[in-house]
Amino acid sequence: VNEDKAKKSENEKFSLKKNKTLMVGDHHVDALSARAAGVKFAAALWDMPGTAEQTFRSRYRESWNRWEGVDIDLRLTSPLSLKEYFESK
Repeated sequence: VNEDKAKKSENEKFSLKKNKTLMVGDHHVDALSARAAGVKFAAALWDMPGTAEQTFRSRYRESWNRWEGVDIDLRLTSPLSLKEYFESK
């Protein structure tokens, strides 16, 4: 009961609303954490894996595909796309 009170107090203190919160991460564990918190999740795709010998397109495809099967709400292709997302709301 005290734990519930503490959470409620924190939410009131910061005026947090789950339906207005977007968590951004670059790992599937981040997506799981967002779901556990009950908020939307955006996958950051700009940290592309791969080697210097790979083309940009193949590195991007690899970055995109690593999120297959992960419950996400939004795929962000660059930090700028996060700004564009919020401007569109």
